[in-house]
Amino acid sequence: MFKPLKKLCKNVKNLTSDKILIQIYAYKKVQNFIVDLNRIDQLFETGTDAKDNFLGYYSESTELVFGGRERNKTTSDHITLKDTGAFYKSFFVRIYKDGFTIVANSIKDETDLTEVYGKDIIGLSEKSIYELYKEIKPSIVKFINTAILKGVL
Repeated sequence: MFKPLKKLCKNVKNLTSDKILIQIYAYKKVQNFIVDLNRIDQLFETGTDAKDNFLGYYSESTELVFGGRERNKTTSDHITLKDTGAFYKSFFVRIYKDGFTIVANSIKDETDLTEVYGKDIIGLSEKSIYELYKEIKPSIVKFINTAILKGVL
């Protein structure tokens, strides 16, 4: 008679935040969302790093020589680090048992972009972390409900 209730309690006991988040971060859709927060929302749209530091503006000579806005398909004059797109394409998420990191190849030609613009060009700002939370919250709720009710119903 109490078997379903005991199973439910066991399921709750076995559920940890690490288990939940590892499963959620493993979804390709979530990983794409994470790197887009970094690449698009931060770097491309606002020209900021994970600490909300503004990267600066393209110089007039850079815009003349390299095509600036037209080449990067933007109406902005701030630094986006998009140029050829190779840096943006190199972004991916590495998942750990207690979280994740964003990894990217920051070497452009013979220059390390992290040495020029700082290591925080790769990573999420507080605003982006909040946007991530809002995005994954429904998946977390669904995952918890499914895990808790597994074998009970």
